[in-house]
Amino acid sequence: MKRRLVAVLPAAGSATRLGELGGSKEALELSPGSGPIIGHALRGAAQAGAERVCVVTRESKTDLIDVLGDGAAFGVPVEVHTTAPTPSAVHTLCVALRGLGDVDVMLAYPDLLVRPASAFLEVARRHGRSPADVTLAVLPSQRPDKADMVRLDADGRPIELVIKDPSCALRYTWGLAVWGPRFTELLVRRADARSGGERELYVGDVLRESIERGFTLDAVRFEDGVVVDVGTPGDLERARTLHWD
Repeated sequence: MKRRLVAVLPAAGSATRLGELGGSKEALELSPGSGPIIGHALRGAAQAGAERVCVVTRESKTDLIDVLGDGAAFGVPVEVHTTAPTPSAVHTLCVALRGLGDVDVMLAYPDLLVRPASAFLEVARRHGRSPADVTLAVLPSQRPDKADMVRLDADGRPIELVIKDPSCALRYTWGLAVWGPRFTELLVRRADARSGGERELYVGDVLRESIERGFTLDAVRFEDGVVVDVGTPGDLERARTLHWD
């Protein structure tokens, strides 16, 4: 039986790399009238058939909360979950994940722009037909220092992740994911087990652990795809030069 799909967007960061913005980076517009950056992920989740989107943010990001509203402007119901600052994106995600139950989860980063826009739908469809625990959208990247790079086997399945290693020669990163309850349980356990003093826990860390534990990963590869993290001034300017819808 096909499970329901819920999208979760972690938006609790402070965007320190972008300097003084005068607001939340997720609520920025790439160009006048283009709508907020987070709208890219919200529309993608709607097209993929998500029944709702859970956005986890901080109470102080009132401009973002106002932009989201109830989600009607983006074609999908939006639930806003607020949290105090968290140690990592994994902990932020778990604010919403703990109460979701037996559903498939789409993870889309609201400050990570992915092209083609159809990637959201294609990954959700692939996951719905696959027995895999996790399905990734994989796209070319030339920034291994900033990304999780993915090694694929001969059948195109992810078999290794290399996290933010500038010497890595792999070709692909991942831009969004859909997973089932088994991977949700692993994420929550890893967040609960994290002790202070360790480096930030990445979703890529948990993906890598899932491979080691024998989880099955699948992927949809977008050879001409583009992914841009708008978390730095240079990448934000690059994103402004590209078309995303």
